[in-house]
Formats: sequence, structure tokens, C-alpha cells
Amino acid sequence: MKNNSYTSAVNKIKDANYDKINRKMRRSNYAVASIFLGLILGMILIAILGANPFIFISSLFKGSFQSSEDFGNFLANFSWLLLVGLSVGLALKMGLFNIGVTGQFLLGGITGFYWAYFAHVGRFGMVFSILIPLLSGALLGWLIGYLKAKHNVNEVLTSIMFNWIIFNLYKYTTSYSPTKEWTTTSGATQVIDSANSLRTENLTAIFGNQSEISWGIFLALFAVVIIWFLLKKTQWGKQVSVTGNNPNAATYAGFNKDRNIITTMTISGALAGLGGAIMYLGSKESLPGIGYDLPGEAFNGIAIALIGFSSPGGMFAASLFMSLLVTSQTFIQVFIPVEIIQLVTGIIIWLVAIVNYFIIYDPIHKISLRLKNRKTEMQKASAIASNNSVNIKTKNLKETENNKIEKTRETKDMGGDR
Repeated sequence: MKNNSYTSAVNKIKDANYDKINRKMRRSNYAVASIFLGLILGMILIAILGANPFIFISSLFKGSFQSSEDFGNFLANFSWLLLVGLSVGLALKMGLFNIGVTGQFLLGGITGFYWAYFAHVGRFGMVFSILIPLLSGALLGWLIGYLKAKHNVNEVLTSIMFNWIIFNLYKYTTSYSPTKEWTTTSGATQVIDSANSLRTENLTAIFGNQSEISWGIFLALFAVVIIWFLLKKTQWGKQVSVTGNNPNAATYAGFNKDRNIITTMTISGALAGLGGAIMYLGSKESLPGIGYDLPGEAFNGIAIALIGFSSPGGMFAASLFMSLLVTSQTFIQVFIPVEIIQLVTGIIIWLVAIVNYFIIYDPIHKISLRLKNRKTEMQKASAIASNNSVNIKTKNLKETENNKIEKTRETKDMGGDR
């Protein structure tokens, strides 16, 4: 009996692990299929517009891999894209939507750039050029998480509000700066000296002087390993996954939901802040020009998180794809309008969203299960009706036989009386 129960328990664990692996494989296959289908639809649209669709595909790879400098730019874009993707994806794991990634990204870039530009930190001060953006983004993420956890203020609302607060503070400091050296006559921010940026001579020597690659690539790779470890190997990561999938089950299990929300948003903000530092202190070596709209680079994190289904490995692969699109824009727009890239990205996200709906809610399985249950019910009803019919026939036969027996007895009795 014990052996049977043990075998049954082992089989259940094996089935659960198989279902988990199967679900991951399905998501990976669906994500790849969505990307390919999105590219095919984009090529069809390009052909309708009268351009050569094959130029679009070849330009994607030429713009990123034609030279060592292009490849360095590809890696540079990949580094900050991976961090903003991890930022959004980690929040989504917890069931939160960190649309404030742009504000955290910009704040990290601003604080790190201010420190490096005015302090002239040199190589020894680079540690603070990384820590300050990290802490700035973490502080903003903590504030959003605290308002959500303690006062139930919607994180989307507060994130959008902080996005515009940070952006307008940046506009004010660059437009009305008391230091004349801070802005150029055109209003754009000055370029930081390479000695105070995250770029390094060793990487520049490998990839070329025009390459934007910096130490950020190593920071991004380190960050994805840390996030993978936290989500897969720690109790906190399991609590985050359970809370994101089923908040009621998390509450029933006694998880500290408020603490997990604050911690998740703090780490999410730190990742976005670090991404801003890598872009503005490393890739661009300058802050964005003053405009009327929020800088849109960090919003790519939403696309990366959706395409990668919020898993570290998936977001790593999605960041490579997004870096391909971002890096090749300059090369592609010579032949095709750059809006086509944004359209293709939108189509892919739309397809992934549909796939995500089918994975989460599985309507086809539910419909087939209902049809199967209905068929089973009809079979049961038919079996019951058949049984009833047989019982009625049997009963009728017994009654007929009983009647015959009674008639025979009556006939015998009447014969005996005579």
C-alpha cells in the first residue's frame, strides 16, 4: 500500500514537471513563431508599399553585423534594452505594471551624468557613477511600490505621474541652468568626456572608435544572472511568482504581499536606473535633447517583457531581437521608412499578446473540455435511458410470465373443481 502511494506521488511530481517544461516550450515556440509571423506580415506590407521586402531583412543584419563597430553598437543597445526589459518583466511577475520605467531610466541617467559631468570623477569614481543611478531608480521604484502596498494607489497612475515629474525637472535644469557650460546654444546637453564615461579604451580598441559599447554590457549580463537566481533559486522569487499568478493563494499561504510589492518595485526601479546610466553615460555619453515628449527608449522594455513572457531567458532573447531592430534603424531608413520597424514591432507584440491570452486562459482546451463533458453527459443519459428501457422490457416480460403462470394455475384449479 505504501509503495503504491509513493509511486503515485512520484508520478504526480513527474507529470507536474513535464507540464511545466511543456508550458515553457510552448511559450518559447509561440514567441519565435510570433516574431517570424510579424516579420512576414511586415515584409508583405513593405511589398504593398512598393519597396523590396528582402532589403528590410538584409538591412536588419547588415546594420548590426556589417562591421565590428556595428556589432559593438548592437551589444551597446542590447545592454540597456536588457535592463529595461528585466525591469518591466520583474514587475509583471508580481502582477504589477511598471510603466514608470521611463522615469526611472531617465532619473538614473540624469543623476549619474550630473555626478560624472560636474565631479570629473575619472576612472576611480566610476563606481559612484553606477551606484548613484542604481539607487536613484531604486528610490523611485520604492516610492511607487510603497504607495501601492500601503495606500493601494494604482502603480500605473503613480508611474505615469513620476514619469512627467522627472522629465519636466530635467527640462527645467537643462533649459534654465545657471551654468552656461551645461547647455549648448542649440539647447542640447554637452557631451561628457570619455575619461568620465562608462566607455573603456580596451573595448574601443576591439570594436572601433565609432562604437558605443561600454562596461554596461558586463553589468547587464551580471544583472540577468542575478535576476534569474532571485526568481528561480530563492524563497522570495517563488513568492513573487505565486503572488503574481494567484494573489488569493499567496494571502492564504501567509506571504507578506506588501513587502513583496515594495521589494519588487525597488529592484525594478534599480534595474531601470542602471539602464539609464549605461545608455547616457556609456552609449551616448550625453543626455537626450530637450523636447516635448518623454524619451521613448525605455518603453521598449514593455515589448521585451511581453515577447519574453517575463522570464529572464526569454527577455534575454527578446532583447537581442529588439537590439537588432534598434541598431539597424539608421541603416534601414535609407531604403525603407523607419516607421516600418515600429509597425513590425507592434505587430509582433499584438501576436504575442494573443498567444499569451491562449496560454493563460486556454480557450480551445476549455471548449474541447466542455464538448467532451457534454458528450459524456449525453452518453450517460443514453445509457440510463437504455437501462430504463431494458428494465421496463424485463419487467414486462416478468409480468407476462407471471400472468401466464397465474392463468395456468387458474385453469388447473378449475379442472380440479370439475
